[in-house]
Amino acid sequence: MAARVGVDAVEVAEFRRIAEETPGFCARVFDPTERESCEARADPWPCLAARFAAKEAVMKAIGTGWGDGVDFLDIVIAGGGGSPPDVRLQGVTAERAGGARVRLSITRAGGIAIAVALLEDEG
Repeated sequence: MAARVGVDAVEVAEFRRIAEETPGFCARVFDPTERESCEARADPWPCLAARFAAKEAVMKAIGTGWGDGVDFLDIVIAGGGGSPPDVRLQGVTAERAGGARVRLSITRAGGIAIAVALLEDEG
């Protein structure tokens, strides 16, 4: 079994500044269920930054980054709040991942959100 790894770190305050200054940013990056889940928290920004880091880590593990048809909205991060994160890939992003299973770890500390994605290829 082959594995591919991607890692990303996001400074929560900088992420918030960019998101607030860029009209429609969150709608272009997050699925409505992701936004609802994070916005239900007293402070949604650490949650949103962590999911952004997770999406970036998945893109890096796929090997394309943001490009080659891979899109933020095709990576949906569910879970959190005591349950492990779950990743759903769709569209071109799922095709680029080649059916790989995605494992994800997310953490936050000191105003930084960090995510590690592991893609395990079948066979």
